[in-house]
Formats: sequence, C-alpha cells, structure tokens
Amino acid sequence: MDTLDYGVSYALAGVVAVSTYRIARPWCSFYLAAVLAFYAVPLFVDLTFTAVGHFTAALLGRGCCPLVRSRPGTWSPVAGVAATATGHRADSRQRGRGLVAPGYTTAGLT
Repeated sequence: MDTLDYGVSYALAGVVAVSTYRIARPWCSFYLAAVLAFYAVPLFVDLTFTAVGHFTAALLGRGCCPLVRSRPGTWSPVAGVAATATGHRADSRQRGRGLVAPGYTTAGLT
C-alpha cells in the first residue's frame, strides 16, 4: 500500500462530530445521525484503514463534547435561515464569549 495520509481529514472528522453540541435540539440529533452515517457507510462499502480512522475520529470527537461544553450558546438552523431571509446580520455585541450571530441563543444552557 502506497498512500500518504497526514491526518488532516481525521482531525476534521473529530471537529465535525464535536460541533454537534453547538446545534439546538432537535437539530443536533439529525446532524449527529448524518455525521455518523457519513463516516459509517464507507465501513460497509470498502473497509479500509482510512474508513476505520475517520469513523473512530468522529466517535472520539463526539466523546469530547463534555470537554468543550463550557462554551455558551447553541445555533438553530431555523432561526439562522429566518434571520438571513429578513436581512439581519450578526450581532456585533459581545454576549458571553464570542459574537452572537442570528439564530444563536445562550438561553437554557448551564
């Protein structure tokens, strides 16, 4: 086997999976299912080291969610699309940590 694999795609798989906690419910469940399906399908189609590595990285990324939960706020795709449709831009005021974009809320998080 003559392949060069530097791990950037594995890191991206982990980041994509750890990002699920930032999406509002019930959308985060759909997003997580889509992410896991995206990385699980290659396991059944063509079982390779790369396929196993990407799926493992996604699982590890999801497992790291408790480590990064201290950041407040969630993103709602519905509110984000509605704000974009009405022409609103990201709010430049600081709320908690980071800029709060349309569709983001810090309510209900501990």
